[in-house]
Amino acid sequence: MHSEKKGCVNVKDRNVEVKITGKQFAGTEAEDVVEFVTEGSIRADEHGVTLTYPESELSGFPGSITTLQIQADAIHMQRRDEEGKLKTEMNFKQGERMDSPYETPYGTMKLEVLTDRVDADLSDDGTGSIEVTYLVSLEGIAEGKNALHIDIQEVQNEREA
Repeated sequence: MHSEKKGCVNVKDRNVEVKITGKQFAGTEAEDVVEFVTEGSIRADEHGVTLTYPESELSGFPGSITTLQIQADAIHMQRRDEEGKLKTEMNFKQGERMDSPYETPYGTMKLEVLTDRVDADLSDDGTGSIEVTYLVSLEGIAEGKNALHIDIQEVQNEREA
């Protein structure tokens, strides 16, 4: 799924292994790296690909469910808590700036995201990788560069079947 729409339109709900690597940068060096592997689900239709996976203690959002709606040139992310309440919503589209509310333990703050790069390279079966790099500002208090890399693979036991 580079700039043109291709593949993935026939993927029905199926389980996948999802490896998420998130990096926060200080200058040019990765200051904080979080990596975890989980099982998620993927489906595709004429509107794009939807990937859903549970967050973990490592990500800092235990019990939350993250949904990525992936299109050729954009990704829409929603993170919901255990009760299904929307906690975070972000849109990533190269070169675009987006504001959204961001809930923290200290209250809701304004989150601003400027996307540097979006690349979704998914095969017809929905496996592949997603890369997003973006600048983030939390009410001008905390600012930084982030990178998100997601690998989507067949679940091991489904490969052997």
